[in-house]
Amino acid sequence: MKFSVIYRLLGLLAGFVLLLSSARADDVLFEVHKKNSDVVFQVTRSVADKMTAHEFKAYLPGGEGKVQVAKGPLVRDILAAAGITAGERIWVKALDGYELDLPFSDAQNFDMIAATSVDGKVLSVRDRGPAWIVYPNIDKPELNDALYEARSVWQLKELTIECRGRGSTGGTCRCCAFR
Repeated sequence: MKFSVIYRLLGLLAGFVLLLSSARADDVLFEVHKKNSDVVFQVTRSVADKMTAHEFKAYLPGGEGKVQVAKGPLVRDILAAAGITAGERIWVKALDGYELDLPFSDAQNFDMIAATSVDGKVLSVRDRGPAWIVYPNIDKPELNDALYEARSVWQLKELTIECRGRGSTGGTCRCCAFR
């Protein structure tokens, strides 16, 4: 009798663990929006994991000059998956309310990533996750300055893309597939 209760509890516990692990794959890390559009692209852990991960060494804000290894998909690949291949600005918002805008060209010209792990550890909100914009500031020393440090936003919540405007048809934007 005691063993059957224990086995049932173990079965329930195993099911609960599976439920939690599958829910984590679909947790939204951050969202990509088009300014003045209702269309939203949700970047979940499973979406990020399906994209090609890029890994490089970088100096991260708050890292006290320590070289760290950041890993995640390229921001330009995330934007492309959302149907965005061009734009003017990327408005970045963090979970703590920090906001700034980046030139869209940063995503095209630099291999900046939305890091989902640092030094082999998956990022959580506690350690500046779930995603962190990281520039390759060791491979490109010109990116190792206060400007790009300020652009390295942690606890990423959303990216809002601002484009040049609508095409002459009034439907699809001239620089991306969003309506």
